[in-house]
Amino acid sequence: MEKIKKLFFESEMSYKKVIILAVISGVITGLIMVCPFINNTSIGNIGVCFEMWILLAMYIILNCDKPLEAGIKTFIFFLISQPIVYLVQVPFSDMGWSIFMYYKRWFIITLLTLPGGFVAHYTKKGNILGLLIYSVANFLLMFMEFPAHFNTFISNPPYQILACLFILVISIMFTLLLFDDKKLIIASIVLTILFTIGGFIYNNYSSNNIYVSVDTNLDVATPIEVEESSNEIEVYIDGNNITATAHSYGQFPLTIKDGEGNIIHLQVIIDKKEMSIVLLD
Repeated sequence: MEKIKKLFFESEMSYKKVIILAVISGVITGLIMVCPFINNTSIGNIGVCFEMWILLAMYIILNCDKPLEAGIKTFIFFLISQPIVYLVQVPFSDMGWSIFMYYKRWFIITLLTLPGGFVAHYTKKGNILGLLIYSVANFLLMFMEFPAHFNTFISNPPYQILACLFILVISIMFTLLLFDDKKLIIASIVLTILFTIGGFIYNNYSSNNIYVSVDTNLDVATPIEVEESSNEIEVYIDGNNITATAHSYGQFPLTIKDGEGNIIHLQVIIDKKEMSIVLLD
C-alpha cells in the first residue's frame, strides 16, 4: 500500500506529463475501440464507461499541490485525450469524421472536469468533507457501473468479470488511500455497500434491467439511418454495422433506411439462448 500511496501522492505531475499521459491514453483507447474482438469486453469498456477514466483522473488530482492546479490539469488531460480517441478511429471506421458525433457526451464530461478536479482535490484532506466528495466518484463506480457490468456477467459469462473486479479493487483502494481514520474507512465501506445495493435495485427493477449487445453486418447501401425503433433499445450505427443494446430480454422492432432510401424492417431478439437481429422483409 505504501508504494501505491507514493504513486498517487508523490509522483511528479507536470503539465508535460499530463499531456503525454493524455496522448498515450487517447491513442491506446482509440486502438482498442477499432478492434472487433474486444467489443463488449472489460477492456473495451474504456471507450464508453467511467471506471478507467476515474482512476486516471484521481491519479492526476491527487498528485497536484493545489485545487486549481488539479482542476486545470484534469481538464487538459480530458481535453486532449478524448478527441484523440475518436481521431484514431477515423481511418478505420466507415463513419469517417462522423464518428465525432459520439464525442458530444465526452465533451460535456470534459467541461465538468475543471470544477470537478478542483473539488476532488479536497479528498486529500482525508476528513468528512473528503469522504463526501469521494462518495461522488464511488457512486459512479458502485451505483452506475458495477451493477450493469455484473448483470452482463451473470447473463453472459464470463463477459465483464474483469470490469467487476477492477471496479471493486479501485473502490477499496481509494478508500484505504484517502482515509486513515477507521471511522471514515468504515463509513466509506458502508456507503459503498449502500451504493451497490441501490444500483442493483435500480438495474433489476427499473427499465435498465439487463445489458446485452448484438452486432450484425447488413449488405445495404450506407449510410444507414434509424427510421423507428422501440423505446426499450438503443441503436448505434457504424457504417452498415448495427449494434442494438437492450435493457431487458425480449423482441424489439427496428426500422432503418439505407443510403438509397430503402426502408428495411428488422427484429431485435434478445434472450438467454439467442441474441440476433433478424431481417423481416
